[in-house]
Amino acid sequence: MPQQNSPNTNDLGFFKPSKFHLGSTVFIIALSVVAFLPMSFNTMISGTALVNFVLVAIMVLSLIILLVDLFVNKNDDGGVNNA
Repeated sequence: MPQQNSPNTNDLGFFKPSKFHLGSTVFIIALSVVAFLPMSFNTMISGTALVNFVLVAIMVLSLIILLVDLFVNKNDDGGVNNA
């Protein structure tokens, strides 16, 4: 029979995100909000709309964040032993 949490605990069974994961997620969401503001579609830089530059920045920053997280946590077992 699976073990159930007692009603007095605040643990919902989800993993606790690190401050790096939480901060990077909030940053990417904030950039996404800026990308889809109406002024992003009307602002032109060298003949290209600002939204295009912001979307490229989101893709590049997401890749950098992923690689930094991969190298920082390369010895992490991913919760395999937590079952």
